[in-house]
Amino acid sequence: VDSDPKGQGQEAEARQGEEKSTKRGEVIEIGTVRFEKGWFNNGYIFPEGFFAKTPFRSSVQFDQLVLHECRIVGKEGEFWPAPTFQIVTPDRPDEVFSAKSPTGCWNAILKRINSELTRRRAEGEDLPPPPKTAIAGPEYFGLNQPDVMAKIEEQDPDHKCVAYWAGKMDREEWIATGQVAQPRVQQRAKSSSSRSYRPKSSSGRKGKKRRSQWSDSELDDDEYADIEESYGKNRWNSVNRSERYKNRCVDRGDKNVEEEQNADNPLPGFTDPITLEPVVNPAISPYGHVMGIATWRAVLDEQGKCPFTKKELSIMNIKKLTKTNIDQFRDRIVDLATK
Repeated sequence: VDSDPKGQGQEAEARQGEEKSTKRGEVIEIGTVRFEKGWFNNGYIFPEGFFAKTPFRSSVQFDQLVLHECRIVGKEGEFWPAPTFQIVTPDRPDEVFSAKSPTGCWNAILKRINSELTRRRAEGEDLPPPPKTAIAGPEYFGLNQPDVMAKIEEQDPDHKCVAYWAGKMDREEWIATGQVAQPRVQQRAKSSSSRSYRPKSSSGRKGKKRRSQWSDSELDDDEYADIEESYGKNRWNSVNRSERYKNRCVDRGDKNVEEEQNADNPLPGFTDPITLEPVVNPAISPYGHVMGIATWRAVLDEQGKCPFTKKELSIMNIKKLTKTNIDQFRDRIVDLATK
């Protein structure tokens, strides 16, 4: 870690115009892929020794960026034999964030920033209120960059990280066809009777740095619930986005807004049964129910079930409707008004 206590050099290097943060981090070390449980999931592989630097808002000087050093630690980590995700910053070099997931680390970063904002506002500083933000940890670790993912995948030519490759095949099928006929991830989950891997933390581990008071492992059940609730709210952020956009366009005097939005809409005037708003991007489930694609994502992320049949359902099974394919699905559409 940089010995500069204020991290001034790192902050200067990290500044990018007027931006306060960016997901794009610089990956320093790819690390080594492990094949034990906990070192991969449906979306990512977590190599031991992975190291990246991501510019993000400082919790000391709020108007500056500071490089957050993100690591995936193995045997020296708190949660071995599972990975330990760590973040440390040069402006607080003695405070290490350790968590069982990359999102756990970044949630702790957000909590620290918000706590500092709240404290300093209470002391009279003229600062904005803490932002209500959710964060995707793997992205801010740099694990979603295509070149990084490719280098990680090269270390698993035999596809031993089974869950990851099943997830990737589902994603590729979704991109190619707009749906996944039989999700491989779901098939794996049903065929496996094992539960999620939750190793116990090591006892008596020595370290030179004190662990952060915002560390993921120190959050109680209520705080975990708050984080999950914040994600639940954010799932619905995009549901009415098109309606808000349309209203802004109308307010500023733009014409033909609805006509432009419905240019490729095969079901103009169709009402979303959840939001009760006109659907702009309709999508159909295998059971014939139609909602906006954003509504489907929010509902399935939250429940994992069809809201009408109560059966398990994945977003991979949802097919977007267009003027090109509507004739294939028109007869399957369920009219809820007649039910």
